[in-house]
Amino acid sequence: MQSSKLRISLVVAFLLQAGCAAFGTTDTGISLTTKPDTPAPEFVFHWDHQLVKPSTFSTHPGEFAAPAHSAGTDEVVVGTSNGELTKLQASNGEILWQIRLKAALSSKPLVARNTVYASTFGGQFVALDLFSGETRWEVDLGTTAEATPVFSEGRVLVKDNTDVLRALDADTGEELWRYSRPTPEYFVMRQSEAIAVDAGEVFAGFSDGHLVSLQLETGELLWGVDLSAGAESLMDVNQAPIVREDSVIASSYSGGVYSLDRASGEINWRQALANITDLHHHQGFLYVTQAIGRASAYDADTGEPIWGFKLANTNSATGVVAFGPYLLLSTSEATYVLDRASGYPHNKLLGYSKVSSKLTFGADRLYMLSDRGVITAFQLGW
Repeated sequence: MQSSKLRISLVVAFLLQAGCAAFGTTDTGISLTTKPDTPAPEFVFHWDHQLVKPSTFSTHPGEFAAPAHSAGTDEVVVGTSNGELTKLQASNGEILWQIRLKAALSSKPLVARNTVYASTFGGQFVALDLFSGETRWEVDLGTTAEATPVFSEGRVLVKDNTDVLRALDADTGEELWRYSRPTPEYFVMRQSEAIAVDAGEVFAGFSDGHLVSLQLETGELLWGVDLSAGAESLMDVNQAPIVREDSVIASSYSGGVYSLDRASGEINWRQALANITDLHHHQGFLYVTQAIGRASAYDADTGEPIWGFKLANTNSATGVVAFGPYLLLSTSEATYVLDRASGYPHNKLLGYSKVSSKLTFGADRLYMLSDRGVITAFQLGW
């Protein structure tokens, strides 16, 4: 645990900012100096742990794998660049077990049915007992998988960096089926979160800009659509699709954001955005972040823009998540707290080294893993 002196400094670093110069601008016509009716949120520092020994000569970004929260046990599982996978008690940060894998963790762990599924750079994919950390089974994918695995109906879906999607038996690791697309020879991102499963259908994105719908049981292709909009590089569908009752919302990094008919893949609407780093859906609103330091909100049914927020500097917006009436926007500089309805910036959380992994919520707590290998928990409220 960090010292109480450091804890106090971290709380003090949670600064209330006023004025556009510190935050940026919105394009809703709402004055940034006029607060909305929602009160400012309260972030109370809860606990932290230094999981990776900091190095003076380390190259950033250093930690890609976001923490995973186990709702059933109120525990947090996090993998780090030193190859360690750690389980902590979410309420107080106590380390419950810690094991060493073959290499650095390449994606956010998956917790399902009292099992932790984790992948490393180089291709190790392992299933561990949630309570003891003991290995249940292990497979070699042959290459790195940076997509967060997804569990559904006794299967674990894993997509690797060569655009191969596998369905594995969750109990044994046996490969049940695979689907692949050719990886473009030109510049691609390879990192991907682009898997979602709902009601027996798999929606998966690939680095050639295609989104496909597959049957979960067999891997049979139901439909596929090109979202690249003619882009010749960085057209990856690298964010997890958002599956709604009648539609699927997905994005290509360079090709824009799309709403597609769930049954056929036909396009309902498109927003021509580029450099997309995250998608988040909440109560009929779609929130989008871009590497150019911008966050924006859209009507998920029509695609009509609601508001946009641009940082005053060039820091990349890396992720976004809703919490109550707020929207938490993570960037390469700080974490901003915006009003969900208007985009008004309430405040921002400072005092940390760069955070490249996405934010994780669980039991009204925010968890973040910095590039210096420190996991921190905050209690949230308003």
